[in-house]
Amino acid sequence: MEMSNEEIIRRYKQAKHKASQIQILADLNACPKSKILEIVSDSIVPKHPTPAQAKEQPETVKAVDNLASFEEYVVNRMDEIDGQLKALEKEYADLSVTLLTIGRYGEERASVHE
Repeated sequence: MEMSNEEIIRRYKQAKHKASQIQILADLNACPKSKILEIVSDSIVPKHPTPAQAKEQPETVKAVDNLASFEEYVVNRMDEIDGQLKALEKEYADLSVTLLTIGRYGEERASVHE
């Protein structure tokens, strides 16, 4: 990790596009997105309920469990989509090279027939 947890949290909170910021922070810190999400979620979801929340503790724990499950689903789905995007980007790059090659071949062929 390059940045402290506090720095990660600060940059996340200041970000205009929070979803994109997760990937940016992961790249900058050379760590998985799940680690950044863990750090950021710890700053958002209180670990210890205040006395006023203590009466609602079973519901709060249940909500956090559901939130954690949902967060895991979202992270996994983002990773799946990221993999699909990378595959499509590679295919796009390959097709670009093919198109460039076709263009060069067409130019060479035209110059030979002139």
